[in-house]
Amino acid sequence: MPKVGTIVPNGVFALIFLFLTALVPDPAVLGASNPHGPGQSVITKRKLLLTAIILASSLLFLNLAVAFLTRNSLPRRVMRHARESRSAGVVALGNSLVASDFDETTFDSAAGLSSPHGAVNLGLGATSPVEHLLLFRYALAHGLRPRLLVYGFYDFQLTDPVQFATGDLIGNHAMLYYIEPFYARHFYSLSVHDAFQFGAMRSFPMLADRGAIWAKVEILRRAMAQQGMPPQRTNRFGRAADFSLLEAASPEDFRRKCQSSMALPLSPAVSELVRQAHNAGISVVVVEMPMRAAHREMFYDTAWWAQYVAHLRALLSPYQVLYVDAGPWVPNDSFFADPLHLSEPGAVQFSRRLGSLLGPDMLPLSAQSAAPAPRRTPQ
Repeated sequence: MPKVGTIVPNGVFALIFLFLTALVPDPAVLGASNPHGPGQSVITKRKLLLTAIILASSLLFLNLAVAFLTRNSLPRRVMRHARESRSAGVVALGNSLVASDFDETTFDSAAGLSSPHGAVNLGLGATSPVEHLLLFRYALAHGLRPRLLVYGFYDFQLTDPVQFATGDLIGNHAMLYYIEPFYARHFYSLSVHDAFQFGAMRSFPMLADRGAIWAKVEILRRAMAQQGMPPQRTNRFGRAADFSLLEAASPEDFRRKCQSSMALPLSPAVSELVRQAHNAGISVVVVEMPMRAAHREMFYDTAWWAQYVAHLRALLSPYQVLYVDAGPWVPNDSFFADPLHLSEPGAVQFSRRLGSLLGPDMLPLSAQSAAPAPRRTPQ
């Protein structure tokens, strides 16, 4: 089954093919009416020009339509939020866990900050550290000068290499087409074939933002499929049950992933993010985001996770990064909206504690002072 991200490009190429085949005359017609004899082309310059005009007009219309429909896509709304928060003193970055769990107002109140010098949440769901680096650079380029960067993560996000195919660059990943696309290419890998496709597609909204249009179709499809069926639990990120698929399949799989990740450096995008923040005089706080009890007991309350976290701390130490272990901060699973994301009350609880920890003056903290009691290890 083809990836969703390949359906629209293939459809566009099929459309072009159909237009081109319209130029090829029917052999039967040629034999009956062509004065030059059967098999001889009767394509005129006028027909060729007309077909080219129709094709170009259709492609132009499709590009304009997609550009209009995606003008308020989620990445662009986050970019607009960054532009409108130039006085913010704290920037929160990460994927959907930060987007859902970090409450700006609660954090500001607990940290003793006031608008417009409080926190701005630039978390963006379904993204990698590459997008987080680009959003950080975008915020700085548009006048943001924070004194603190809060970077949330879970599991192996800080060390996993980022690898894409063009079929993956849909949804929020589509911002890789239009925010410093060539700079971003230094931080993730594409095959030669996909790199060529990327260069050809990035200038055309109908290809670069194809996933935003497909998402609207998918939402409609799911709504129609749900008719007459028991309601499924959903939130702003999608079906709640889907997020359990992002967790490790078993403790043994998680153990093997910990062991293999112990040999990895920080992913290039994470390393560059903390390096640029450090060089800009911005303090960096890396936050292990809150997890449900089942996730903590099965994966985090283990000796191998403790070893991996020690590895992370060593990698981050040259940049004077504060590591905050917030995994157990929300012990009540009723404060989770799905297997990974906090509900609104859970986000308030987490953000209040984080703001209180960092304090009204953002005093420097040691990594030890921010860490909770040692985790329980298996017997």
